[in-house]
Amino acid sequence: MRGSVLIAYEEGRQTFGNPLYEIKINGTDTRDYQWSEANSLYSTYIFSGNTLSASVQNAGYGQIPYINVFLIEYTNDDVNGDGGLKTTQLTGVTGNNQFGYLNVNNIPINPSANCYDFIVVVSMGVTQGCAPFGSLTGLTGSGFLYTTTSEIKTKSVGVTVADDGDVYVGVFSQFTNTGYIGSVGGTTQIGPVLKIDRYYTQPDSTFNSKLALGTSIFVNDIELQNDGKVLVGNGVTGSTGNALSRLNTDGTLDGTFTRYTFESFLGGSEMVQDVVQQSDGKIIVSGIFQRVNSLEYNFYIRFNYDGTIDNTYYSGGTGSGFSGQVSCQIDLQDRTYFFGTGNNTFQGSTFGCILRLTQNGQLDTTFNGTGRGGFTRTSATVLVNNILIQSDGKILCIGLFDRYNGQPCSQNIARLNNDGTLDTTFNPNGLGLSSLSPAYLTFTTETLNEDENKYLIVGQWSGATYNGVSIPNDIFFLNTDGSLGNNTNLGTGIVGTPQTCKLLPNGSYLITGQITGFNGTSITNGGFLQISSTGQLQNC
Repeated sequence: MRGSVLIAYEEGRQTFGNPLYEIKINGTDTRDYQWSEANSLYSTYIFSGNTLSASVQNAGYGQIPYINVFLIEYTNDDVNGDGGLKTTQLTGVTGNNQFGYLNVNNIPINPSANCYDFIVVVSMGVTQGCAPFGSLTGLTGSGFLYTTTSEIKTKSVGVTVADDGDVYVGVFSQFTNTGYIGSVGGTTQIGPVLKIDRYYTQPDSTFNSKLALGTSIFVNDIELQNDGKVLVGNGVTGSTGNALSRLNTDGTLDGTFTRYTFESFLGGSEMVQDVVQQSDGKIIVSGIFQRVNSLEYNFYIRFNYDGTIDNTYYSGGTGSGFSGQVSCQIDLQDRTYFFGTGNNTFQGSTFGCILRLTQNGQLDTTFNGTGRGGFTRTSATVLVNNILIQSDGKILCIGLFDRYNGQPCSQNIARLNNDGTLDTTFNPNGLGLSSLSPAYLTFTTETLNEDENKYLIVGQWSGATYNGVSIPNDIFFLNTDGSLGNNTNLGTGIVGTPQTCKLLPNGSYLITGQITGFNGTSITNGGFLQISSTGQLQNC
């Protein structure tokens, strides 16, 4: 439908008879309700040189009206690897919280010369509780366009990349997860786990997790199994619920996988935070839970491939396990690293913010002599927030610390050898990352590009330094010897809350979270940021 207009907003009328919104082409209101089955989208036709006007009514009550207009062009130009799909925002306005109308008038629609088809998308409505209802988001510039049925302030949390490049993303809205509509004009809700093709252009509408997982979970981690099935670790609303599920390759719930009720006395949004797999198919999870299937398993547990509890790894019991929330990762030898805050204990004793268990769940005494790490800090909170396990077995750690085994180390970012001792070749005599608070390290993540000998560090900070040199907000490159990388292309960095970072098969990086800007450029794509191996903006 050349020149069709998509309007993302609930069709409705105010009680006193006036339209909630209105779209006019060249001053004429000519609507085609052929998409009325979606009850939120409709189209009309527009051609090159036409103008578009839009109006949205605000009934007051503290709400803020908004109108955004996008031109999406289909071209034969694929030089940027975006499939020839180009997205341009033509206008974006917001009003005030008083009764009245917000208008945009006579916006010219002029597709480029090499455009063979185009769509105009109008995202409009009013905010409620500071979240826009029915508005538009998507991977603009790379074709991934979807709308929510309510709020769009989304997070992209659990992310994993398949060997063939397909990306699985866990998403949820700021207030409630209501799922996502697939390709433009589609009506199928396919969240809260989306599968996106390797070109990051379209969600796979054949993969639909909405019925399997419902609308009230928080996806924290996603793991692909060798057979293509998808493990989902999630938080729940309240203090109890199913927090580990397995999806079939089409997104339906795998009925052969046993699901248990998890319980937490500390809140459920991070019930299962991490999911890792051993080479024999067994599954280890960690998080903020204390009970599974009404039995005490303090913050970690192992399952068999079919989802049943494996007590040979850890049998649970009062006073066993950890004393607080932990995260976990696994190495190539099936040894599991658990990490967290310095006041956390394992089997009654502190573990220096990091420890390693063998494949069978025993403390690995080949790691730092005791199986336990040795991070400390001269003042305030000490923690390891995240780790990256390299192919050579070394472990990059980021958190809040300045000593290891009693000796000074690179502040807040250091590397351990495979045997758990401090790697003194990493940033020798360097100051490290300037002191941050725990709040700034909530979602810090690291990615290693071994071909280019550099890390990409992504997190939450503003005005921070590394080795005394200012670094971009929320993101910077670090060489594998611990020296500061080339961050020229990152500019001022990220605006928003990045949460995950993945190295893609093509060498670029996919960063997800609540991201609204990068190096002075507005990001209006639902929290996805893709940059090249040198830090240049791509497909956004």
